[in-house]
Amino acid sequence: MDDSSTQAVRVQYVVDLPNDTRPTNLPGSTRAVLTAGYAQLDLDPGGVTAEELHAEDVQALAVFPVGTDVLVESGDPADCLDDSTEKSEQATHIWWRASLVAG
Repeated sequence: MDDSSTQAVRVQYVVDLPNDTRPTNLPGSTRAVLTAGYAQLDLDPGGVTAEELHAEDVQALAVFPVGTDVLVESGDPADCLDDSTEKSEQATHIWWRASLVAG
């Protein structure tokens, strides 16, 4: 049995928080997509919404190697742009830019 999805993966978020440059451990099962496939999107200030991503591109964070730039799904349900309905909350849920780092 492959337990890579339960192992911690170390990421460095790429956001405009100059005082928070510490790498973070996330579960390997965290949903992520390659940033490269979304170069056409405006990735500032550090993320995109779920509705901008293609479901077929989503994979577990654990499958990506160190050095890969990804968009990772926020673990905070409050990270959305519109919480007026459950559907809009899901569609506008934030996925943050990050890089996988060794550690």
